[in-house]
Amino acid sequence: MVTARNSNIMEILHSKSIHVCRNKLIESIKQTIYQSSLFYETVYDLDSLVDSNRNKRQYLVNLLRDNSKIFIQRGREDVKKLQFESRFESGNLRKAIRVGLREYELILTPDVNSSTQHQWFYFEVSNMETNYKYTFNIVNCKKINSQFNFGMKPVIFSVIDALKGRIGWTRSGQDICYYQNNYCMQGQKKNYFTTSFTINFPHSEDICYIAYHYPYTYSQLMVDINRWARSINPCEIYLRVDKLCDTLNGNENPLLTITAPESTKNPINKRKLVFLTARIHPGESNASWIMLGTVEALLSHSTYASSLRNDYIFKVVPMLNIEGVINGC
Repeated sequence: MVTARNSNIMEILHSKSIHVCRNKLIESIKQTIYQSSLFYETVYDLDSLVDSNRNKRQYLVNLLRDNSKIFIQRGREDVKKLQFESRFESGNLRKAIRVGLREYELILTPDVNSSTQHQWFYFEVSNMETNYKYTFNIVNCKKINSQFNFGMKPVIFSVIDALKGRIGWTRSGQDICYYQNNYCMQGQKKNYFTTSFTINFPHSEDICYIAYHYPYTYSQLMVDINRWARSINPCEIYLRVDKLCDTLNGNENPLLTITAPESTKNPINKRKLVFLTARIHPGESNASWIMLGTVEALLSHSTYASSLRNDYIFKVVPMLNIEGVINGC
């Protein structure tokens, strides 16, 4: 799936508007009071798709070809209704409900073996029109506050821009806010929270991916490990890749060992051990980017990295909750 790389461009924080958040909260209350008079249309339902053998077969067919260019080049009959998808690695949209002409309420899939943790989001959108604002309300968040209230923006990837060789993932969004809504958690006297943002898509008939943060998938990790193993000089750097264990779904959980090669003057058994891990919480993809930078720094040819390898043995588990990362939790 599409992953991210640093663009080396400074990111601009959004300025939170009290008036925007107040208006969205009032609108949420109105929707609760006047539910019978509102327009609701389910435009994406993962549960129904999983239960449908016909859609399963079509999904497998789609996986075997690159639909991105095909979908971009052909029009759609209903250009006003967005189309959603999340059946890809780290995607986690469960349901999308159209509640206005260009407004959608989204429900996320929770962490594996849990019904309570909702923070990460990653989904595909297509069939949009440019020069129109689309509002997305993710309505089953659970944290009492969010970085979206402190300047953070969601990230977006445009396939059309990528095909033209432009920058990949970028921060985007307006009217961003995070607030408690009127949906009650089952069996609890608590309400969910809403992550709300508006996007003006850069192109019509594009395919865009929207995520909480720059994605870093399990597949990307395995590609990076293979790249590291092929690029280092074993006479200068000791890098060993072992299998720590297999996950419940049979995915290999890699364990990296990084140090300097054995020598009589500096035996390995005299060095101290440093243990590093990341992605205990699978939705925190920023941890993988930090780990990526850490490993690449340890494998570099700088004097500082060489000194660290001479003094320490680094045991690195770069992704602990692999199943959660794959399933977009």
